[in-house]
Amino acid sequence: MGKKFLFAIYLWFVVISVLSAENVVGEEVKMIRIPVPEEGIIFPVGDNDNGRVRIGYIYELGETPVTWRLWKVVYDWATSDERGANQYFFENLGRQGGNSDFQATYPVGTDLHPVTNLSWSDCIVWCNAMTEWHNAISGSKLQVVYLSNGSILRDSRKTNSKAYENAIASVGDGFRLPTSNEWELAARWRTDSINTVPGFSNPWFTKGDSASGAIANVEDDKATGLVYWFYGTSIPVETHPVGTKKPNSLGLYDMSGNVSELTFSRYINTGIKRPLFFCRGGGFYSGRDNLKIGKRESTVSIWDLGFRIARRPCPRSKSYYENIPKPLDALKK
Repeated sequence: MGKKFLFAIYLWFVVISVLSAENVVGEEVKMIRIPVPEEGIIFPVGDNDNGRVRIGYIYELGETPVTWRLWKVVYDWATSDERGANQYFFENLGRQGGNSDFQATYPVGTDLHPVTNLSWSDCIVWCNAMTEWHNAISGSKLQVVYLSNGSILRDSRKTNSKAYENAIASVGDGFRLPTSNEWELAARWRTDSINTVPGFSNPWFTKGDSASGAIANVEDDKATGLVYWFYGTSIPVETHPVGTKKPNSLGLYDMSGNVSELTFSRYINTGIKRPLFFCRGGGFYSGRDNLKIGKRESTVSIWDLGFRIARRPCPRSKSYYENIPKPLDALKK
């Protein structure tokens, strides 16, 4: 074959790869702004609504849990030998969707099912990879969040456990896991007073014994089945494509059900040596209690765990917050 022909084939593969990456970003990296006012916001926490927490900054959450397609695109880019010294390594490959066959690795459904079978360390390392991948394909200059001893964390394998167990979340504006409180504020946020905690308005906050966006508590299958997949409504008992139930008032899908979502908040238990972290929202195999938006559970297994990305714009002026482009917008320029 001639050199021109081979070069044309090479260019074709490059173009297809770029277009595929941009399609993934355009469809799945949609970030929803959590419109925290400048003075901050106090909101209820806990399944009985008796706790109070304040958040004083704007942040964003992914519209849906991370899909298998997005996970795999970033994973393949990050683990490529072509990255040399900046190559990423993961303890788990992840799985396309999940079901009650706990030990299985075969794919479930389509690549729009959420990724499962991940550890907390896989998720934070992937968030770093997501930031660098996004910068590479969109020209953005987001800052990587998770560091260990001042270096970017790129290895989630157990052999690197000391590094990721001591990881810190820097002030970078790149992708990361939400904290447990960030997750709960976004899950509770409501633009009307139906099924809300007394004493709050504009925004109102969904009661902690309910699913995110639901008009009744989790005991009401007819009302709450509109917004989440769980053991009682998920037939067969498995994950489903993201975004197929109704969103909450902010436009966030699957905040309850489908997969339990990992957060960066650590669960303190002196009787357990290995670190545990809170996961929120319950999953396809969860009972009603774990679907409550006020319920916090610790990480135990990985077969029903997924995650949702978050990011926080760097602290700047009010005009910066109003005009900062979202990741999706950056690709449209």
